[in-house]
Amino acid sequence: MREFELFRDGMGGTVRIAAIPSAAAVLLPLLVREANERYPGIRIEIMDSLAQVALAGLLNGDVDIAITTSSNLPDSVLYTELLEDRFAVIHCSDHPFTTQKQVTWAELARESLVMFDGNSSIRTLTDAALTEIGASADITAEASSIPVIAGFVSAGIGVAAVPGLVTPLMMAPGIHSTPLGTPAVVRHVGIAQILGRSESPACTQIVALLREITTTNTAHPIQD
Repeated sequence: MREFELFRDGMGGTVRIAAIPSAAAVLLPLLVREANERYPGIRIEIMDSLAQVALAGLLNGDVDIAITTSSNLPDSVLYTELLEDRFAVIHCSDHPFTTQKQVTWAELARESLVMFDGNSSIRTLTDAALTEIGASADITAEASSIPVIAGFVSAGIGVAAVPGLVTPLMMAPGIHSTPLGTPAVVRHVGIAQILGRSESPACTQIVALLREITTTNTAHPIQD
């Protein structure tokens, strides 16, 4: 009876979340910490994956919600934006970009680039920005992992364009970050849920808490 009451009141149960790696690493630790304090009876299960895998898990019913980008979502998905993820360039601390307040995409295109591979939502936006200015990329290395990209940059192999949510995961001695602009490129990150799918009270609590901690802890949250 006690377990049922906790479930009914949104204080107990399991919530399964799929999230793109940057959100899983930056947002979800804050979410789990706060949820453990407020709702100790709720268990949160996390699957970190690329955007298309997170979406597939949501559509298949393997997870309750997905934290993903706004791109290529079907009509059956309700998307609630959490933040606008603005791009920066990471580079060695002795690179000339260190002295600039901002780097343009045209300046970036003249550099040797370390790129996320073609399965990444980050790569899609990077390619689109370079195409918009009529530039092609001089790619010296590609990888799917955030630490691997950071390792290539740290070794001086090239510079990398990354969203702001990713930047803290790449900061290490010898690496510097400079904002990217002109054109302004933003990755939209939010909560995806299935329209009409029954949602547990615990899931409702966690979604509300996720919106709260995102507003409090990120640089570019969406304001109602």
